[in-house]
Amino acid sequence: MSGTAVSLVRMSFVNANHQARARGLDQLSGKSNHIIGGVRKQWHLGVPSFAQVQYRNIYPGVDVVYHGKGRLLEYDFLLAPGADPHQIRIAFEGTNKLELDTDGQLLLAVGDNKARLPLSTLCFLSSWYPLDEFEVASLAH
Repeated sequence: MSGTAVSLVRMSFVNANHQARARGLDQLSGKSNHIIGGVRKQWHLGVPSFAQVQYRNIYPGVDVVYHGKGRLLEYDFLLAPGADPHQIRIAFEGTNKLELDTDGQLLLAVGDNKARLPLSTLCFLSSWYPLDEFEVASLAH
């Protein structure tokens, strides 16, 4: 990869509950082994894999679920009855510019490149809706 420039973009939830704990959903059949260094006590063997990871109550009444779609990582917001979707705030660090395209996808400008980030979805009582209203804040300029 000599001569290849790498850019880092960080996404975070603003004013979220940072004490929210992850839990795996839909356990997969495979297991992973994490062997780093020569100290067996620090190795992690037989670690289960999951199709989805859920963080509960990142905001009051709002969970976020991460899942894979092909080679991409996607996320959905699950809202309890009465939860306010406007409390969801997403910040991006490492971008030059943020904008929405005509298809409702978020465009992240990083240097001379642009990447599309599909907007997430909200789930109200098992009905899915596109999330077309949320605020993003660029932390890097």
